[in-house]
Amino acid sequence: MPRVLLVDDDVTALEQFAFAFRHAGFEVELATTGREGINIGLHCRPDAAIIDLRLPDISGLDVLEQLRQTSSQLIMVTGFATTDVAVAAMRLGANDILEKPVDV
Repeated sequence: MPRVLLVDDDVTALEQFAFAFRHAGFEVELATTGREGINIGLHCRPDAAIIDLRLPDISGLDVLEQLRQTSSQLIMVTGFATTDVAVAAMRLGANDILEKPVDV
């Protein structure tokens, strides 16, 4: 079963993503902080990770950088999309950037 890691401090967004991915047949791992996301990601090696840019402890870009060797698909989500953020995320290995709110 494919596994996805969801990293977002917005619990409502996490629950919406988790519901959609479970319904699609994914095993879901959840994290509400960047450091928790890194620890889970390095341990479970998900097939994909969806990471919020703004987290309470570290930047989602830091999480992205740490997980780029463990996940084949990395997606950044943010309500604060700028060209600089998009370029930085892509340079760090993001496959896509989604602007919040995301229609799950």
